[in-house]
Amino acid sequence: MMPPSFITGVMPYQDTYSDAEMHPRIVVLVEAEGIKLPAVVDTGAPWSIISPKRAADAGVDVTAGIRASHPLNVRGIRYQGWICRLSIRLVAEEGQDLYLEPPVFIPEAAEWLLPNFIGLTGFLSNMRWAVDPGENLFYFGPL
Repeated sequence: MMPPSFITGVMPYQDTYSDAEMHPRIVVLVEAEGIKLPAVVDTGAPWSIISPKRAADAGVDVTAGIRASHPLNVRGIRYQGWICRLSIRLVAEEGQDLYLEPPVFIPEAAEWLLPNFIGLTGFLSNMRWAVDPGENLFYFGPL
């Protein structure tokens, strides 16, 4: 079957974020500020979220962003944090990479045990995308 005409790139995805996880997810490998990291595609997430450690590893200065005016509720826990624009690249296994600069929430948390997330606002809403669950492929292209 041919992919949709809007597709410029395709990458495989994993079904789980970690070996300890039992719930199926769409987990893609992205490059944020030059650092490769796994991220769960989450259409219910209002923002993309990157762990504070990964953001620090990428050299992100959160104070250059905007302090979130309200805590973000993630899985029933409210987190204070920063909203920063990050350079994120979807690395195509076939076709062309896609570059975005979405707003990303970076929580203020001493310990972040949750995954990184690709959220709807500013990320998934700024691109075209499709999933082939039979082949574990994530298709993408610009708007």
